[in-house]
Amino acid sequence: MLQVIQAERKPFDVEAVQVTLENMKEVSVWCDGFINNSVGYSTKDVVHTYIQVKVNKPQTPRQTQAYEGDWILKTKTGFRVYTKKAFEEAFQEKRSVCGSTEFTMDSQPCVFERSHRFGTNPTGCRSATDYKVIGKIPANFQKHLEKNPGRG
Repeated sequence: MLQVIQAERKPFDVEAVQVTLENMKEVSVWCDGFINNSVGYSTKDVVHTYIQVKVNKPQTPRQTQAYEGDWILKTKTGFRVYTKKAFEEAFQEKRSVCGSTEFTMDSQPCVFERSHRFGTNPTGCRSATDYKVIGKIPANFQKHLEKNPGRG
């Protein structure tokens, strides 16, 4: 009998930089690419500047060209070029938690995003247990708790 299961794609981490006219030179160095120009298809007199990126197994030439607004991703297997739309549909900025144990009531890691320590209350750390007592767990940390039971 055929067994069909439900599956979800495993997440993977990438480093990503959005290309702008201002950072194009610096980004081209970061991805070991070079700046190039092309003449547009619809307007033959317009020159478009892009970064030529060394991509493993590109399906089309466009997958090696990062124009203003595109994103260049560094993965375990090399660099990839994503249009702004494709990047926003596939990725979201990874949030990092504070993790400090210095100011939590139970000496367990803080569950707030790291940036909270630069605000008006830098010692306002809370652990998952602190939130269970209060009755409110941040949504971004709830998934962590579900995947790592007992590791608050």
